[in-house]
Amino acid sequence: MRSLTRILCALLLLLATAPAVLAAARGETRRGELWVTFPAGRERAGQAFLEQAERDLVRLGRELGQGPGAIEIGLAEDFAEMKRLAPPGRAPPSWAAGLAFPRERLLLLRLDARVEGLDGLERILSHELAHLCLARATRLRPLPRWFHEGFAVYAAGEFSFGRAATLAHAALSGRLFSLEALVDSFPEDPAQAELAYAESIDFVGYLLGTQGRPAFQRLIGLLGEGWALPDALEEAYDASLAGLERRWRTDLERRATWIPLLTGAGAVWALVAALMGAVFLRRRRARRLALLMRGAGAEPADDEPPPPLSPWSP
Repeated sequence: MRSLTRILCALLLLLATAPAVLAAARGETRRGELWVTFPAGRERAGQAFLEQAERDLVRLGRELGQGPGAIEIGLAEDFAEMKRLAPPGRAPPSWAAGLAFPRERLLLLRLDARVEGLDGLERILSHELAHLCLARATRLRPLPRWFHEGFAVYAAGEFSFGRAATLAHAALSGRLFSLEALVDSFPEDPAQAELAYAESIDFVGYLLGTQGRPAFQRLIGLLGEGWALPDALEEAYDASLAGLERRWRTDLERRATWIPLLTGAGAVWALVAALMGAVFLRRRRARRLALLMRGAGAEPADDEPPPPLSPWSP
């Protein structure tokens, strides 16, 4: 009887500690202040995303004028693991493919995310890194939604011909949102949300191009010192937010007049050829990442629909 009791206690102890043992079965790769943790058997994925994150951080440092310091990137096999890796009380939504937690200097990426090709995970990593770096550079100060999303989309290179056309048609028809309308949130309607993203990235790009990186870096530095955005903009650009928005709209309307030329028959065929080349390069890049993540001989899945844009968690 005593032996049976001991066996039962041992089994209960094993069951209680099994989750901790499984949770500890994670690998890690590190370079400087950047490190990536990954599920057992995902060493190649960890190395691939570490190398991409290094490249992204160099570029983001040039744009912002400073680096974010130490960053951890946690690769999760599925939603359950992503939820476990998230900070206490900060559970991600079930559909999230990537999340940034700037306060904790943590970025989570879900390896089973249903994205448009495996290179979609690379875009999500770039997008979330931009959110994290901008938040750290501005000392976690609250910023308008258009600023955060505009910079993240710009940094991840997610501006497309479709977004450019959406933006141009809205500009020519007088249907642009005011920046004030995009401070707290974006519209829920997909078409209106797409326009909000297009405006945000174009205005951030305008700020970066108006007086180059020095002015933008000055803006980021002032925000990090606690300046309000309107005051920081006026100091860095010698113009009010309203004045910059008026100038941007004028510039956008001028650029938008080229849309009829870009939608002519000849331009359409040129665009088709360019898109075919882009698809080829994209699939080759996705296959390369698939081999790194899944091992030689594995075929990447390319028939799964993309998820909604991953959210940023402040």
